[in-house]
Parts: sequence; C-alpha cells; structure tokens
Amino acid sequence: MPSLRVMTWNIENLFQAGDESGPKTETEYQEKLRNLSDAILLLAPDVLALQEIGSPAAFNDLADLLEGNYPHFQLSAHPDPRGIRVGFLSKFVIINMEDITDFPQDGLSSVPGINSKGEPIDISSLGRGALRIRVEPVQDFPVDLITTHLKSKLLSFPSTSGGVRFNPKDENERAKVAGFALLKRTAEATALRVKANDLLVDNDSQA
Repeated sequence: MPSLRVMTWNIENLFQAGDESGPKTETEYQEKLRNLSDAILLLAPDVLALQEIGSPAAFNDLADLLEGNYPHFQLSAHPDPRGIRVGFLSKFVIINMEDITDFPQDGLSSVPGINSKGEPIDISSLGRGALRIRVEPVQDFPVDLITTHLKSKLLSFPSTSGGVRFNPKDENERAKVAGFALLKRTAEATALRVKANDLLVDNDSQA
C-alpha cells in the first residue's frame, strides 16, 4: 500500500553566519547545516515541513547538502519582521501552493492587540505566514500539507521608543501582554482550522 512519510521540524534561526540572528562563526554555521542535513537524510521523509527558516540563502545552503533528494521546495513569502518564515522540501513535485496570511471571516476575523509602542491595534493576519502545498505521491491522489509557526509563547513588551523589551514593568503588564498573545495565537490556530475545513469540503465535493 502506498505511503507518504512527512516530517516537521523547527530548525531554530536558520541564518547564515554573520547575520544578527545567525551563528557567530562560519564553523558553527557549517556544523549546524551538517547536523540538520545528516538527520534529514537519516530519517528520509518524503516531505519535510520546516519552521524558523531565517533566510532563503541559508535554506539553499541546507538544500545543497541533501544530495539531490529534495529537488522541490517552497518558501513562504510572508516572514515576520526578523525574516523568520516557514517552508517545505519535497521529493515530489509541488503541484500548487498557497500563502495563508489573513484571518478568515468564518474564524476570528480580528482580535485586539498592541503595537511595539503599546498602542491598541486590531490584528487580522498571522504574524508569520503559513504555507500550504499540494503533492501527488500516487497518481490522481493529491495530498495537501500545511506548515505554520504560530505566535511564540515568548512575551515581548512594548517600549515608547519603539524597541522591544523581554522583561515586564510589573505583573499587570505581564498579564496584559500574555492575554493579547493568547488571543493572537488562538486566532492563528483558528484560521488554520478553517483552512483545513475548506480543504476537507473540497475533497468531499470531488469524491
């Protein structure tokens, strides 16, 4: 019976050496790439969903070490402000793809939040875009896959200068920011549930 082996992995800040968020030295960077590629080749998934891809260049460096086993790939076009994004590596041709960014009307179309200065805003999209691809491991049997990186549980606190703090002024601020973070993460998860529902409905209509 045909099978599809899928793996998902948060590869934590995949930036090239010299980038602000990347390894401090080229040696550390190359070691990270080798560790990642060795694990991927050992586990040998058919499709690999990745989170925390920092730059397309670093992603290409990783793909180059995979011995041609994953010739098909797709990156999200909607990274967060740091450049963190999701993506796929696949042994199968990617038939089509879809960037998922906006909260759907059938889910939580917007939730309250605050910007980096602490000003109230409405949030209506994912902080890091999710990505859907379709592959066909067996002829006439397409499979949709979604990779996402929801709002981090790490709290960041606003600053009047526009910067970011990771320590709250007091416990009230911690509670408030945690509440906004939970709302955003919940809305993101709901958006993906609605997308999955839509895909399932499409499957039923094509059966």
